Amino acid sequence: MHGWLDVMARASAHLLAFLMAAAICAVGVSKADEPLFPPPAFASPDGRGYRAGDLPAPPDISTAEDAAPADDPPVANQLWLVNTRRLPRAGRQSGKPPVPQIERYHTDGAWSSATLTELNTAFDPRLATVLLVHGNHTEEATAISKGLAAYRALTEPSPDARPVRLLIWSWPTDFIPGGVRRDARVKAEWAEDEAFYLAGFVAGLDPRESVTLVGYSFGARVISGALHLLGGGKLGKRQLATAAPLDRAPLDRAPLRAVLLAAAVDDDWLLPGHRHGNALAAVERMVVTVNPQDRVLRWYRFLVPRSHATALGSRGVVNRAALGRQGQKLVQLNAHQAVGGQHGWTSYISSPEVVAQLRRELVTSSSRRHRTASRP
Repeated sequence: MHGWLDVMARASAHLLAFLMAAAICAVGVSKADEPLFPPPAFASPDGRGYRAGDLPAPPDISTAEDAAPADDPPVANQLWLVNTRRLPRAGRQSGKPPVPQIERYHTDGAWSSATLTELNTAFDPRLATVLLVHGNHTEEATAISKGLAAYRALTEPSPDARPVRLLIWSWPTDFIPGGVRRDARVKAEWAEDEAFYLAGFVAGLDPRESVTLVGYSFGARVISGALHLLGGGKLGKRQLATAAPLDRAPLDRAPLRAVLLAAAVDDDWLLPGHRHGNALAAVERMVVTVNPQDRVLRWYRFLVPRSHATALGSRGVVNRAALGRQGQKLVQLNAHQAVGGQHGWTSYISSPEVVAQLRRELVTSSSRRHRTASRP
């Protein structure tokens, strides 16, 4: 009798552990860890945070003296919203992706609809373009809030500050009713749809514009998938009509860079022949934060049953030697001292070390972009 009870107790414990892991592996964060705004920045008078229509104007920070030649006039920061929440989740698309909804933020606190042509027309080679992709369990207003937190961190006056053109990529990651396991698996599939949309969007930008793609958690999965497509790869049946072969620069455009924070991506997907194996071919540099103590990513292996996969963000690239020459583009940084065991977005964007690293990526990219765009 006692033996049977022991077996049932152990089975119940395993089931509970699995359900807890499934909840965590949805790669979301708790509301306590993810306030709309890191206080006291951007706190509304009622303490509830701002809605999409009443956000505070971004600070007007002009170009630092060393950001461009001395004879260039000052340039203002730009803030844009790129929204795919109303695009279809077809799952088997190929060719030319649809253009997302685009809005521009103005200093009077208003958003206005814009077109891809208007976005490209506003391109200025002195601006460091950053495209930020959020993670799971992020509602539309929260996506804007997270983007503004990044905007404020990147444009805070400092010796290494550069004028920024920030594009907030907002995709549908609201929690889906029906259980955390279903939510996680649906978002994993949608991340590949999103990669297709993102790849098409980047391909449609002004080819002189270099972009630093910054992705957090599931957002990192979106970015690595998009880069894989831009590098000539496929995701299931998804493939870009303009995909570039691996023996030339992707789309013959200005360089791309990627920063993957707490990446919810399998640790072998960047290897040649694997799911995102062409991603490194599409960039001049990729920075991956690694944190073996991440309290969420340690449960990543439960995302796909029986896969036993380890997250790129907790282990780094497995068998890096297999990357060959492409491995020279990869930089892996231990984020444990900067964020401890935390996984939340706030932990990263509030870390001086993480923000400093992001700025270093933008400084080099901005300088490279200015030279590229200025060529006759």
